[in-house]
Amino acid sequence: MASGGNRIGNGTVETLSTTGWSSFTPSLPVSISSHCMTLINATAVMVIAGLQKSVASGVTYFLTNDNRVWVQGPTLNQARYFHQAGRILTSPGSQSFGIIAVGGLASPTTILGSAEFMPPDLSAWSYIQPLPVPTHRHRLIEDPSGGVFVIGGYTSTGI
Repeated sequence: MASGGNRIGNGTVETLSTTGWSSFTPSLPVSISSHCMTLINATAVMVIAGLQKSVASGVTYFLTNDNRVWVQGPTLNQARYFHQAGRILTSPGSQSFGIIAVGGLASPTTILGSAEFMPPDLSAWSYIQPLPVPTHRHRLIEDPSGGVFVIGGYTSTGI
């Protein structure tokens, strides 16, 4: 699934199957770019923050296969774009996953090192330990053991 884009008014959502790309309805209720998406579970995805009309946003939206309706979720504490997000275990040995949002930009000159966590009940975001170095345009991948890797990106001193 792909969502959003960098044109004003683009809240489109596209899906890819074995037969090719197709438009998904309904579109996102807002136009957003420089955001990220993550799976919450096997039937739900979450769009997290990004740029709305060239301004950093902390808005989130959930979509489930059950109802195919975008529902606004809890707003991040820190508006951000060019960040990354993914699932992370809530504690060692647990089978319960929360969502993490990491780094990004608050403005063209403010690089974020902050990280936020949302528990499995999807109730609210809270700050967790920040990145060692503020980073944007990085990548995040989920570790099979339940953690995450944050790789690459830009810092205040470059790549």
